[in-house]
Amino acid sequence: MTSNEHFDDLEAELTALGAALDVPTPPQADVAAAVRARLTADAPAPRDDAGAPAPRRSGRGTAAAPGPRGRRARWKVVTAVLLAVVAITAA
Repeated sequence: MTSNEHFDDLEAELTALGAALDVPTPPQADVAAAVRARLTADAPAPRDDAGAPAPRRSGRGTAAAPGPRGRRARWKVVTAVLLAVVAITAA
């Protein structure tokens, strides 16, 4: 038996398995609407500098830049990684 015959057997078995499975497909519009509703329900309302709710922007690519806390956390991680590299190199 050659390797091509192994793949032919595998392909036949997978095709038979696919035909035997009964997987209902949900309507695409319902899934998209449900996911969009969950995402908007879980997301906190954006706020402006004064603390008031900011107007919503539409379209892609409107993610806010990380705030001061996010920057501090990122710098802590970068510093910890650099210290670990220096310690490993020194050892």
